[in-house]
Amino acid sequence: GDHADENDFTFGFQGMAGVDYEINDVTDIGIGYKFLGNIEPKFGDLKLDNLYTHSILAVFTFRF
Repeated sequence: GDHADENDFTFGFQGMAGVDYEINDVTDIGIGYKFLGNIEPKFGDLKLDNLYTHSILAVFTFRF
């Protein structure tokens, strides 16, 4: 088969924010937001536009 041996560098970045609410000494719940971006990624001859993802997170923390 075909074997591609190619390296490429693209700029990627992310940002996150969120809040937690302490229910008791060992349990927290929270929500969060995550943004991830990649500037002009390339896969071989395929060049894509900028890629952005947005995620909403539900958080449950139990400490023991």
